[in-house]
Amino acid sequence: MSDFHPLVRTNLLVSSPEFLNVTPSDSVDLKHKARRVMCAGAGNISFQNQGAAIVIAVPANTPLDMIFDRVNSTSTTATGIVAWF
Repeated sequence: MSDFHPLVRTNLLVSSPEFLNVTPSDSVDLKHKARRVMCAGAGNISFQNQGAAIVIAVPANTPLDMIFDRVNSTSTTATGIVAWF
């Protein structure tokens, strides 16, 4: 999986050149590691990074800075998910 910012590990506030709507999947990773996520509808999101999954509650329209490979469909209830790369 490619990473737009391979040398940046501590500063997540780097400009993101691309963003896409995310369709949660339990088997398909995003095409790049994502750096930020925002949801139109509040709920839970199950993120996966390097094989480890975590579920967090996400408020609506609040950007969250984190690095992840995938949004799992299992346990994800948030809607309108957008990821920045």
